[in-house]
Amino acid sequence: MTAVRIARARIAYLDGDVEGARGEVLAAFELDPYALKVWDAFATLCADTDFDPTEAIARVPDDRTVDVITALRDSTPGGVDRIAEQIWARNPADARVLALVPGFAAKLECTRALEWSARMRRVGMGRTCPLLTRAEDGAVDAMERVRACALVYAAFGDRRAREVLERAVAGVSDEEIAPAIREVLTTAAGLADSAVEAAASTPGRSLAIATALFEQGASREAYSVLVHGLSMEAAESLTTDEVVRLLPVPVLHGLAAEAEKRGDEDVAGILEAVAGVAGGC
Repeated sequence: MTAVRIARARIAYLDGDVEGARGEVLAAFELDPYALKVWDAFATLCADTDFDPTEAIARVPDDRTVDVITALRDSTPGGVDRIAEQIWARNPADARVLALVPGFAAKLECTRALEWSARMRRVGMGRTCPLLTRAEDGAVDAMERVRACALVYAAFGDRRAREVLERAVAGVSDEEIAPAIREVLTTAAGLADSAVEAAASTPGRSLAIATALFEQGASREAYSVLVHGLSMEAAESLTTDEVVRLLPVPVLHGLAAEAEKRGDEDVAGILEAVAGVAGGC
């Protein structure tokens, strides 16, 4: 009967009948409270609905917690997170819960992965840091990987984050490269040099990064990246419209002033000329 109830729950869920699915799962729980399929169904509901697992978890005695944890090993990460959080709250530092963490926490968004990573590190399990694992996962969105690297470094000072960040930032799209650099500057400024070096791979990306640096108050570094980008052979194909899109007028004026400080009058003149054109549009 338990399997039948779970099958009915899945059908109801797929049909959009969340209440019906909830009722069938609870009925299955009454029949077999430690069945793998029951807790897998609980995890699905927890991930996709406002289902509250508190009552079910409260009915699980401590000596049966391992059965629940085992049942959740391959379940929906977001749902496992909610269930594991309640089990953890009942018995913080429960090694049985920590054993489950690597299987789901690296699939959570960064702030939740950070929470579980901190718990694991507090008991000396930093080598299996879920947040770092998330940062290393090429299937994860590149921007999210950059964020994970910055958080790993900022929260734990983990030097492994630098090398991982260099790989992650190279995969960020041109449109997101400036936000990615701002993320690193804001969260983990100590990694900014690595992020910029890996990310400034084309003239366009270099100019976008120069803007991000300048707007964060790093005018000298911004100018260096600008010169790096303009020195590439491909920079000859940049149009004035592209330069203006990547370097807003205030940034153009600011970088022109930085060029003048360095005695690069030619570069200053070019930047001011472009700013003039942009201002007249």
